[in-house]
Amino acid sequence: MHQRAMRHDITGLRALAIVPVVAFHAGVPGFTGGFVGVDVFFVISGFLITGQLLRELETTGRLHLGRFWAKRLRRLVPAAALMIVLTLPLALLFLPPVNWLSVGKQAGAGLLFVSNFFFARQSDDYFTHDLMVPQPYLHTWSLSVEEQFYLVWPVLLLAVVGVAVRAGCRPRVALAAVFGVVGAGSFALSAFATTSHPQAAFYLLPTRAWEFALAGLLALVPVGLIGSGVVRAVCGGAGVLGLVAIVVGLPSDAPYPGVAAILPVAATLLVIVGGLGPPLRSTALPTRVLEARPLRFLGTVSYSWYLWHWPLIVLLPVALRAESPWIPVAAGLLALVVGASTYAFFENPVRFAPPLARSARLSFVAAGAFVLVAGVFSGATWFQGRSAAEAAEQLAATSSVELPSDACLSTEKSASGVPLCILGDVTSSTVVVVVGDSHAGHFEAALGEAARRERIRLVYRWQSACPAIDVTTVMTTGKAPAGCQQFRDETARVVADLHPTAVVISQAEAYLGRIRSTEGAVLSESSQKKVWVDAYENWIDQTSRSTGEIAAIRDNPRLHYDPGACLEAPGGSARSCASPRDEALDQIAPLQALSARVQAQRGVAPIFTTTDRLCDYDECKVEVGGVKVYRDYNHLAPQYTATLGPALGLFLREAVDRAEARAASGG
Repeated sequence: MHQRAMRHDITGLRALAIVPVVAFHAGVPGFTGGFVGVDVFFVISGFLITGQLLRELETTGRLHLGRFWAKRLRRLVPAAALMIVLTLPLALLFLPPVNWLSVGKQAGAGLLFVSNFFFARQSDDYFTHDLMVPQPYLHTWSLSVEEQFYLVWPVLLLAVVGVAVRAGCRPRVALAAVFGVVGAGSFALSAFATTSHPQAAFYLLPTRAWEFALAGLLALVPVGLIGSGVVRAVCGGAGVLGLVAIVVGLPSDAPYPGVAAILPVAATLLVIVGGLGPPLRSTALPTRVLEARPLRFLGTVSYSWYLWHWPLIVLLPVALRAESPWIPVAAGLLALVVGASTYAFFENPVRFAPPLARSARLSFVAAGAFVLVAGVFSGATWFQGRSAAEAAEQLAATSSVELPSDACLSTEKSASGVPLCILGDVTSSTVVVVVGDSHAGHFEAALGEAARRERIRLVYRWQSACPAIDVTTVMTTGKAPAGCQQFRDETARVVADLHPTAVVISQAEAYLGRIRSTEGAVLSESSQKKVWVDAYENWIDQTSRSTGEIAAIRDNPRLHYDPGACLEAPGGSARSCASPRDEALDQIAPLQALSARVQAQRGVAPIFTTTDRLCDYDECKVEVGGVKVYRDYNHLAPQYTATLGPALGLFLREAVDRAEARAASGG
């Protein structure tokens, strides 16, 4: 029994890897586990590269490392360098200068195939789609892992075979032992680090090496030991169905890679087993499906498609100043067209150019030239970004808006032991507690200064993506915010401990579509609205037992694009970047109307709103008096909230006066 020279089924298997990855990144429903496509690529590389190196060793008795690495460089570097160079002007055109520094660093790290180290050190989660700093080269982390594997694996294989020959051992047995040790150690490290150091576990080779090692072990197994054609067909079918089930069923918030990565790795190995041996035209239906022309086409261009899909998904919504869910999908499809074109007209001509194919040395020189040229563009972007950052710092230093500090003036614990952040007048007996999510956070410094002027002791409690009322929500990534319920419980204890003069609630009101049942189940829109109203009423009833007055800050207009990027783009101005009023309010209007109704029924007052300050009948401003209103598409900038200090002071004073009047009347 012999192995086929060309594994067309593995080419088709690449399609089962790339389509879920692109669909997941584009936010297509039903692909929550699409990120496992990267693991499929890792397993394919481990199997093919180990088999290729082993055949060369057993056939010729030696391994041409230079020739191997030159071939890998011709495959990876030109296409990656082209993507990086052509993405840079798009980033410069559509992203604000404040992002250029980061983009330049990302591009440089991607060129040198060390971007996995770069992103492992960042705080941003790979699964977070609405990153504060756009990262058009985030996807290059997996290319870096593969390139590092290509660098290390042949050396390891050559060393083990050399030692085995000198020791009189069978090379395949020695390799199996070493691959087993590497795989076991790497898997144990991955399982541990996924919990303790999730960023490093996700991005770095040591916690991914077991995926390559298991594939390498499969490449060592003689084909004749795999079993009959029926067994291989069953393995192939089980593997394909398993991959589909994982892509559809694995939640995006599952700890990863860790133990969960066993599933896609095992399924991929089963698919590869299904195609071992001679062509199985009569029995191996899974293999024949994978060899179908459409899947083979997608698999053939999968590398180029992967290169282009993420930059377009990141940049196209910014360029169009819109958040429609169809835009990332269109970007993913456009990337297929761009990827297929660059594959045909650039990647292959360079990769198979006769002078390069004949000379490993010339291949190294050409790869170095590609990296050097792209590096010049990356360095220029980094330099421009650094200059823009320095200019922004100078502008902030000379700004006429004096920014109050949001640092706690005092820290202590409540009677029940909850840590407190105190702002305003820390000696005052008049206490106001502010509760909410990050939309309370962007008022923190301004409210603290206003409280100081009004002689109010301000206790501040907020947590990002965690509304003050008791509703179960998920972030835009589909993940539930960590520690939210505990934070709400502690906040309720703080209010009960302090019996403050007043409580101010400030929270985002764009959660419609992300409200879940207490068990995490998806709810209909009408059910979500009912949950919101019930939770709001219950929160007011509970909080009223411990305070004299409840006031509210209504959510601000929320844009469908980054206003900072619009203002910084060529031709950007306060006028051109203003948003139509209906678009700026459409995301907050449904829940805000429900909140307003509850507030009116329960006597919540006063109410502070920025909408009337920012919006007229037609549009909502992004700049007022030369001061930028927004930090991003939905959070207000500290420079703007600082200008609201006097109005916020009147708001706090009214809340306190109403509470004191209520107490005096015995209400």
